[in-house]
Amino acid sequence: MKKLPKDFCEWLFDVMDIPFSKQMDWKLKHQRSPEEREYKNVNRYTRAGKGGKFIMCPHCHADTRVYHFSWANMTCNNCMASVDKNDWLEIDWKY
Repeated sequence: MKKLPKDFCEWLFDVMDIPFSKQMDWKLKHQRSPEEREYKNVNRYTRAGKGGKFIMCPHCHADTRVYHFSWANMTCNNCMASVDKNDWLEIDWKY
């Protein structure tokens, strides 16, 4: 039987041939505690930027990445709730 690696993410990145810089970007965004996040509501001045922006559903607290904000409401992929744009929470990381 093949021995499983200690870190599943490292094994997955190796299998998929993902470069180290992309690995670190993913780990920085997803393996942080909620205490290291700041939340504010999305408004008409919110911009996604070149790499997109992480937003969080106010109902189930699942986060997703968006690349533009040219929508009025969006359905959460996790809880399937239709949420207005101004109710989504923008995630800012404390550094």
